[in-house]
Amino acid sequence: MQIEKKMRAKFGSMSAKVQVGKQGVIRSIIEEIDTQLRKNELVKIKFSSISLKDKDKKKLFQDVADKTNSKIIHSIGFALLLYRKK
Repeated sequence: MQIEKKMRAKFGSMSAKVQVGKQGVIRSIIEEIDTQLRKNELVKIKFSSISLKDKDKKKLFQDVADKTNSKIIHSIGFALLLYRKK
């Protein structure tokens, strides 16, 4: 729990490594998130408002975490912070 708190503290100062646009979460986005997680352990993802239109944000964020075998550390607005141990 303490480790997650430290990771969450980095959230505001991190820049998004992956941007999700109007096409939504397509295979290439999942592949890029996976690549970034292999490099960094922590990855911030920014979703455009159109990519979340008419979707359950919590479910979509959890689907991304499941597909990348990662854990949601924090989410706020259109941003998501994922963690996966190297």
